[in-house]
Amino acid sequence: MSIAISVYLINRTEYTIIITCMYNIDETDSKIIKLLEENAWQTSEALAKQLSVSSATVRRRLKLLVKNGVIRAVAVTQPDRVDTSLCAIIALNVSHQSIDEVMQTLAGQPEAKWVAATTGRFDILTLAEFNSTEELFQFVRGRLFPIEGVKDSETFGCLHVEKGKQILSLIEWNTLFSRFLTWMRLNVYEDLS
Repeated sequence: MSIAISVYLINRTEYTIIITCMYNIDETDSKIIKLLEENAWQTSEALAKQLSVSSATVRRRLKLLVKNGVIRAVAVTQPDRVDTSLCAIIALNVSHQSIDEVMQTLAGQPEAKWVAATTGRFDILTLAEFNSTEELFQFVRGRLFPIEGVKDSETFGCLHVEKGKQILSLIEWNTLFSRFLTWMRLNVYEDLS
């Protein structure tokens, strides 16, 4: 079965598994992904036991899912524990021949945490984080408006987030992501060398 999924799969820890591309996955792959949604820290042995398959099967499948870009790990913070002052949704109208280039440019900006082409009133929506309104202003004036193809923008400041708070604050990967890579090396790649 061929499916396209673009969903944040967030567990209770600081890591997220994100499914971002189209790929043929079977029932076992789907079950592995669902189990990782619940707890991305599970060992391959724990996953295997729940699926009634060998841990080597789980590690092989995880390796393929990661290698083919079906899943990837991203570290996230809890916003109530980190001082990020301003979250904004920036809606853009762009010339249609420039959508891909504008999206790529925005995706390369460290403030942009999520970028998507959309239907409806706007062509592109971006979720971004700033430490102040001045930083937002400098971003819009100095880096957003100069992007070729941007016709117009509308910025929405997020006053309160009821659901999805952990999505709002993707952090630097250094310590947390290195822990995840160590876990992947120990649990996924150990028998596949």
